[in-house]
Amino acid sequence: MSEISSEITDAVTHSNVQVVAESPANGLGNVYLTASHATGLLFENAVGHQQQQFLLAQTGASRELHQLYQEKTITEAIRLAQLLQNEN
Repeated sequence: MSEISSEITDAVTHSNVQVVAESPANGLGNVYLTASHATGLLFENAVGHQQQQFLLAQTGASRELHQLYQEKTITEAIRLAQLLQNEN
């Protein structure tokens, strides 16, 4: 049998140890990457919801102003009041 060189066994041993030693760091790096991605999505969704709420509030205010300035509703209210007075 031939003898195995100690340089070869050292290289194999060191590469295996390096892979084992890097695993926790890589795992923790993936955890941090996932957490930062989730936080980014959280803020992105928060901004999107805030924009939607602003748009709904603006639409509601616009609609209310439209109803206030509509002459048709004023004349209908006057007619309804006259009808109610005539019934009494």
